[in-house]
Amino acid sequence: MTHHANIQAEELVAHAHHLSLWSAERWILENVSFDLFQGAFCVLLGCNGAGKSSLLRVLAGVLPPSWRVVGRCEVLSEVPCNSGEMLSRGVSWLGQHQHVSEDMTVQEYLSLSGRSVLLPYDDEFSARCRADFAVDSLLGHRLSALSGGQWQRVRLVQALSIRAKLILLDEPDAALDERWRRVLWRVLFERRQAGAAVVVALHRHLEVQSFVSNWIGLEEGRLVFSEDRPGVYPRAFVERLFLEKSLTRPNG
Repeated sequence: MTHHANIQAEELVAHAHHLSLWSAERWILENVSFDLFQGAFCVLLGCNGAGKSSLLRVLAGVLPPSWRVVGRCEVLSEVPCNSGEMLSRGVSWLGQHQHVSEDMTVQEYLSLSGRSVLLPYDDEFSARCRADFAVDSLLGHRLSALSGGQWQRVRLVQALSIRAKLILLDEPDAALDERWRRVLWRVLFERRQAGAAVVVALHRHLEVQSFVSNWIGLEEGRLVFSEDRPGVYPRAFVERLFLEKSLTRPNG
């Protein structure tokens, strides 16, 4: 799948300045700074434990109460509520894990309110997502009956059924075969064309290399690089990542 786009970065969507994250035991993120603009497609790179998921959770505003943020992390669509706290609005979030009742049907799951996404579903986006990921035929199925790939498609439909300015996805290609990964990349490409900024942590980054606008590399919670020059690919860092994985892979 090859896309070539010249999307003008116009509006600042997210900003981090000397961002650090403390988990009551250690620093998970240390001194991370970057800017994300409208139309960005940003890929987070790093080995397991580098801080990619934690950075996404900071941007999404879904941190455990005991974790402490130091520095500045601003999302353009954040607005204060009456209590003075900040609510992350206009942000679509898909984490790696979610605990739900397996007795629930797909229809019930998709109609849930009170999610971390605080904007209501957009009927047009929802219908289009269900069609893109072929979920309508699964609406009556219980979650316990779904395969891994079907469950991931349902989760993607829920996450992508709002008009979000910032889309945050943690390994969204998990359990998807090549057909559905192509659908996912197309949907995300269309969203950024419409003005959303997309941030993804994933391992199959070569599949999206042709239309990535930003690369952020993390190592032990520290920012190794933040690249936003068109066509520049962090080859040395990626090769080192794969070398480390091959050296630490269990035998057999």
